[in-house]
Amino acid sequence: MNFKKIELAGFKSFADKIEIKFDNGVTAIVGPNGCGKSNVADAIRWVLGEQSSKNLRGSSMQDVIFNGTERRKSLSYCEVTLTFDNTDRYFNYDYDEISLTRKLYRSGESAYLINRNECRLKDIVNLLFDSGIGKDGYSIIGQGKVEEIISSKPENRRAIFEDAAGISKFKSRKVEAERRLERTRENIARVNDIILEIERQMGPLKRQAENAKAYLAFKDQLKDLEINAYIFQYENAKNVKDEINVKIRAITEELNLVSSRLDESNEQYLKAMDKLSEIDKEIEKAHEMVLKLTVEIEQQSGEIRVIRERINNLNLQKDKLNLDVLNANNAIIKGQAELEYKTEKQKETDEKLGMLNLSYDEVSKEYLSLVDEITEKEEEASSTQQKMFDAMDKLSDIKSNVSKYQAEKLMLEENLKTAETKKEQIEETLAEKENQFKILHENCKRLFDEKNRTAKIYADSKFKQESLHTEIRDTEAEKHNINAKIQVYENKKRLLEDMQNAFEGYQFAVKKLLQESKKNEGIRSKMIGVLASLITVPEKYETAVEVALGSAVQNIVTFNEYGAKELINYLKNNQLGRATFLPISTIKGRKISDADKRILTKTGVFGVASDLISYSSDIDNIVSNLLGTTLIVDNMDTAIDVSHNTTLSYKIVTLDGQVINPSGSMTGGSRKQEAANLISREREIGMLGAEIEKMKAVLIQKNGRLEEMFKE
Repeated sequence: MNFKKIELAGFKSFADKIEIKFDNGVTAIVGPNGCGKSNVADAIRWVLGEQSSKNLRGSSMQDVIFNGTERRKSLSYCEVTLTFDNTDRYFNYDYDEISLTRKLYRSGESAYLINRNECRLKDIVNLLFDSGIGKDGYSIIGQGKVEEIISSKPENRRAIFEDAAGISKFKSRKVEAERRLERTRENIARVNDIILEIERQMGPLKRQAENAKAYLAFKDQLKDLEINAYIFQYENAKNVKDEINVKIRAITEELNLVSSRLDESNEQYLKAMDKLSEIDKEIEKAHEMVLKLTVEIEQQSGEIRVIRERINNLNLQKDKLNLDVLNANNAIIKGQAELEYKTEKQKETDEKLGMLNLSYDEVSKEYLSLVDEITEKEEEASSTQQKMFDAMDKLSDIKSNVSKYQAEKLMLEENLKTAETKKEQIEETLAEKENQFKILHENCKRLFDEKNRTAKIYADSKFKQESLHTEIRDTEAEKHNINAKIQVYENKKRLLEDMQNAFEGYQFAVKKLLQESKKNEGIRSKMIGVLASLITVPEKYETAVEVALGSAVQNIVTFNEYGAKELINYLKNNQLGRATFLPISTIKGRKISDADKRILTKTGVFGVASDLISYSSDIDNIVSNLLGTTLIVDNMDTAIDVSHNTTLSYKIVTLDGQVINPSGSMTGGSRKQEAANLISREREIGMLGAEIEKMKAVLIQKNGRLEEMFKE
């Protein structure tokens, strides 16, 4: 080992980084007082682990950091590195060169380094143990150190020599080991105290342990449930959400379609109502027109009746005038006949006049008479002619009146026809308007019905959607609850199966034998099984049978005593503890006497314990030996009564586990709440399996219902 160099930066008076090399031979550092020679030795001691600032000639450890001058400010940290040559592996370190470094900051933080790798002070001290180098060793002798060594006590000098001899490491280890041994003794004493306290509190601690196991089981179950919930949500939430979104979109589209149809229906309804209002107005106008036309028709009908009466009157007048005309014509014909007669007579008279021109007087007289007669006749003819002219004028007037009345009649008939035609047109228009009104009313009613139907469809769709959402949520919640229950039951079943497979609850020796029997055919062939696994107890009697059997429930049933002997030797040779064996070939059964069987009919007595459980006939002697003289009753009063009637000959156990022994002693009180007793474990596993299958069937039904709802 060769000390090669020392590097100082910021240590005491070494503000600048300085490197001092130590070559072969002797290296001396000389200088006047106060130049910092001792600071080099302090730096070496500081790197080697000096923790006392007083030994470094300071009031605090921060005093080793350069504190500044009038011309130079102080530094924030200092660092010193010692470098050693380790080519000869003087240090137990696989490096050719070893550098030890210590840093200190004004904040109080410090660091140790070996070859620039951070380490502990203890690592540096352990590295230097075998080298004879140390902060208190003889390798560093400061001012007054020689005098201190000479004047020191022998024990102190011995420590220096031990350090020089390299045994301080072992002494330190010895001190450390003794210190550890002392702490170990104290810990052992404390552990013994704790063991005594724990043994005293074994019962409560066992219950706490069972509670802790149950807590851990519930915690694992909760973790599984949370993981399953997260996985379920992760796997199904998106699909369910997508399906629900698809369903919602379909329902929304349907609602939008229904809404659009409803809007269209409303628009059509409004248009129809507007049109209906217009039609109502037109109908009202038509009614007014019909009323007006009806009034006009009535007026015209009245006028027509008046005209017809006038026509009838005119016809009567016409007939009368025709009669007058006929009479006038007859008078004219008569007058003409008379005129012709008179004319002929005048001719005859003229002829007579011509014949009677013989005498003027006669003729004149006759002429005058004739003239008078002719005048009279002429006057008469003239009067007749005047009458004829008057009749002709009257006839002409009658004819003109007839023409006028006929024209007026024709005009009135035309007006009547026009009025009837207009009436028919109005009636046709009215019928057409009424038909249009009926059609529009039917359309309006149809649209209104369609609107109501659409609104009802919309309301039904919305109600159905909300119902579906509610049912989906409820079904999902039920599914989640069922999954949670299934997970709980599966975890509980798995826990019970694991406990059963691991033979939890059995004594150590029994547990080891059962575990070994799974792998070792030789051991398995010598034992039938543990008594707890060979009997089936109804749930009602589990507590009573468990108390009646006591520790015997963990006894191992063998075919014969030789097999039991080999199993005992196996436990002994492997130091696995002790167990009780029940050979079928040697154990004899026990039964209550025939005289005491009458007690079985007593109220509150359920029977002999061996008769109340199920088991193979091969172990009949073993079960009857353990339970053949044990009676199970309902309560302690019945037990005391039975014990008096049987003169304390049998063990009597109540359903809640209180016991009256044949010796007369009584055992009872509260029982420990076992996580799972050995007798009921198999039944609980089967019950949990059946419950799980039942809930899975319910879950399948819920999934089917969900699929139906999504299809809807």
